[in-house]
Amino acid sequence: MRRPSGQSDSITLPGVRAALRDAKALISRSVETLSPDDPGHFGPGSVSWRIFSNASYGISGIAAVLVQALHPVAMAAVDRYSAFRTDAWRRARMTADYVFAITFSGRATADSAAERVRAIHRSIGVDDPELLLWVHAVHTDCALRGYEAFVRRLSEADRDRFVAEQVVAAELVGLGRADVPGTYSELRSYLDSVPGLGVTEPARDFARLLLGARMPPAMRPFWALHVVGAASLLPAAPRRDYGLPGALPTGRLARALVAAAIGAIDRGYRLFRPVREARRRLRDVERARLGSAFKGG
Repeated sequence: MRRPSGQSDSITLPGVRAALRDAKALISRSVETLSPDDPGHFGPGSVSWRIFSNASYGISGIAAVLVQALHPVAMAAVDRYSAFRTDAWRRARMTADYVFAITFSGRATADSAAERVRAIHRSIGVDDPELLLWVHAVHTDCALRGYEAFVRRLSEADRDRFVAEQVVAAELVGLGRADVPGTYSELRSYLDSVPGLGVTEPARDFARLLLGARMPPAMRPFWALHVVGAASLLPAAPRRDYGLPGALPTGRLARALVAAAIGAIDRGYRLFRPVREARRRLRDVERARLGSAFKGG
């Protein structure tokens, strides 16, 4: 598929200060509508709060888009409609903003964000249920696997809880509950059953631009960490077909190094006032909900 004329041949990422500024704004917005009376669609104690509040999600998100691009129809839609070539950072911010909004915001805010996304999908004709299910399933699977690879293993019950919680996210984009995998086993069975997956030329071009993004020198170690981590989550065949460097580490040592870095980043996030305030807000909501439940009991 030819890309429209005038599009850039490279993706440019911002510097560290700009990236942190964007992250702070996103975190602040995501929790400002939470309250004990409205803990959102997932709420205190959910596995979704645990996974999406961890720094590992940044790596999982990169892995997810690379796996989602294996679906020829999904990649064709990205190649045709997405602004990844001309404004990749803004596109990434929008995706993260949406995930954080439906996860950590009050229900009205989450529902409004979902309606905007459904309207965009309708306007460009990518509201096909099969395509939406693929994108949802890959996002859920990668978020879960990234957390387990770089933070800690979950129990079978918590894996199932997370997949079941994410059915709500699927409904928010317009899928029917009965059509969405509700357990981890069902999720894996669905992903293993999707035919026709592969690295097309647009997908290879997408990966090349994404993983070889231009950026200020101070941003490169941070991005390299995410590239190594995302690559380690990919199956061997897509890694090879994407043309990722053969020397890119993917074994236990690579995962251990990435896990250590993710732990440091997660601790570092807590130094930023918006993050501290967001975590405090989540704790306050959780305490209030638990106190209410105790009194009611």
